[in-house]
Amino acid sequence: MPDTTLPEHVEEHLALAAQGVVRPGLDERWEPILLNVARRGVVTAADRRAARRLLEELGLD
Repeated sequence: MPDTTLPEHVEEHLALAAQGVVRPGLDERWEPILLNVARRGVVTAADRRAARRLLEELGLD
């Protein structure tokens, strides 16, 4: 099973989004993930996988 562990700051953004809070000033590439979380009100495994893939694409993993 692939590693879906995320850095603490990313987990924080996901948790805030689940509460309906998306902080301004984030890289626009995070918007689809965070807005979907905010819309649903819950962070799914798919959200974590998408965040992990984005981190890898950005070279920040």
